[in-house]
Amino acid sequence: MKKLIFIFSLVFFLRSIYGQETPSEFLSSCMHEGSSPLESTYSISEFSLSEIDNCGNTSPYWNDNSLYIPTGQEDAIYIKVNLIFLTKPDGTGNFEADNPEHTQAIDDLIARCNQRFRHSFDHPNDGNQNTTIQVIANKIWKVDEGWDYEVTDFDLSRKWSEGGSSYYVNSQIYPPNPNYYYRYLDDDPEIPSDGINLVFVNNGTIYEDMVVQQNHANYEDRERTESTYASEFPSRYDLTKKNHQMYPDVFLKYYWMKNIIPNTLYPYPWSVIRNWFVSSVGGQISHEMGHSFHLYHQRSGTSNPTKGILNGVGLSSHTDPRQNIGSILKAASTTSIRQYFTHDSYHNVELNIAEDELWDVDFRIYKDVVIEDSTALTVSCNLIVPPENKIIIRDGGTLTLNQGTLHSANNTAWEGIKIEGNGFLEILPGTDITPPFSAVTGYTYVPKSSTISRALELNDKNLDTYSTVPITLFPNPFDKLLSVQIPPSQANSILVIKDHFNKPVLEAVLTEKSTQLDVSHLQNETYYLSLWKNGIEIYSQPLLKK
Repeated sequence: MKKLIFIFSLVFFLRSIYGQETPSEFLSSCMHEGSSPLESTYSISEFSLSEIDNCGNTSPYWNDNSLYIPTGQEDAIYIKVNLIFLTKPDGTGNFEADNPEHTQAIDDLIARCNQRFRHSFDHPNDGNQNTTIQVIANKIWKVDEGWDYEVTDFDLSRKWSEGGSSYYVNSQIYPPNPNYYYRYLDDDPEIPSDGINLVFVNNGTIYEDMVVQQNHANYEDRERTESTYASEFPSRYDLTKKNHQMYPDVFLKYYWMKNIIPNTLYPYPWSVIRNWFVSSVGGQISHEMGHSFHLYHQRSGTSNPTKGILNGVGLSSHTDPRQNIGSILKAASTTSIRQYFTHDSYHNVELNIAEDELWDVDFRIYKDVVIEDSTALTVSCNLIVPPENKIIIRDGGTLTLNQGTLHSANNTAWEGIKIEGNGFLEILPGTDITPPFSAVTGYTYVPKSSTISRALELNDKNLDTYSTVPITLFPNPFDKLLSVQIPPSQANSILVIKDHFNKPVLEAVLTEKSTQLDVSHLQNETYYLSLWKNGIEIYSQPLLKK
């Protein structure tokens, strides 16, 4: 019996240590408790930017979060971040690049962040909780006097309060302040520009006293080192706007929790306290990432409070947490945060268009598009697709590209457009497609081919309607030979290929239904093919020589 009591006591003790939530004194805080004037001022200014031509933003995809809620079948898409650790010339002053314990802790923080993105909201009835987003971290160490944020003249003592929240005055170490001190790192050639810069710095005075001099007694009664973090919202109009996140004193917190806390406030094994550190800071990184996806703080209701990506800042009981996941993915498609997703991010599921839609939104999608029978999709703005993307026009469906742009995320390749049966593809003048794409008829894909029905307005004095001219080019990209097929009605058309200087490099009269052209003399670049009949341009398309 004594042995059983001992075992139960041991199990209870271990559960009390390893199973409990991180004590509140170790939790990190966010500067944006509410809507700070800095955030509001910086966000509102973006709306003064002129909108893109032909992008009216009337599509439901501009505002409707529910259209983005995942089904649970999607593959993950990946966003890049740069973890920038500024150090003293000897590599100290922060987590150290050659210290395996430090680098493992950093890896664990990102793993915790990704875990939160996979299981984003604790709620018994919320269904799928996976945002489908994962973070890819690039660790960067850089010698910089800014490792000690005191060089910025930032004053921790200068705060003002409003609505129960506190903000730092002249908080130049925090984005979204336009005078954010560390913005210069955006232009550093050693830091990849395709990742969000997460900057880790420390208080130099505390570092010298606590870490170098090891005056631990000065910090035994300190609840925690300063650990107020911050990020900024993305822009819906300035889609090249950079995003920033700031994490002061994370290393000091790590050192404090490892070397002081076990001997004072919590006499637990380091493995337990380390888990608290990872949970606290890793969860806060997911919190700040939530702001970067345009999520606001939301308060818990009096019943059924939930915990979300914003690190314990809950939702009202009547709020569907899935809407927040939809909001995150909407930001990944329609705001400046999308520039940080890997080019090959691809959900590998279909977006089915079952009723007529107008996409007049500057839009990055991560799915295939399927236009169903008797359904029309019109794209009049900017559409960015993954390299693996396929647009499928079912028999009876219609896709119209109306003066917008259709680009691959990597600007080099994508799977193209498949036209089934009597599906119809209409490309109006002024439409920009980069790179030249494959659009094939039938039920199988033909590699590197291009068959499109292009509608061009003819300016002939006797014609004021659109004419559709089906042309087949193969292959595209081409190498030494290019095959051109035209309908019999277009016999004796003149084909012209021009280079990027608009200089003709090849002309031919197409007298047969099928003509094979020798293009081996052309250099590897993008060309522009046009077809002329009776002095009227009836067809044009970009070509790529590989």
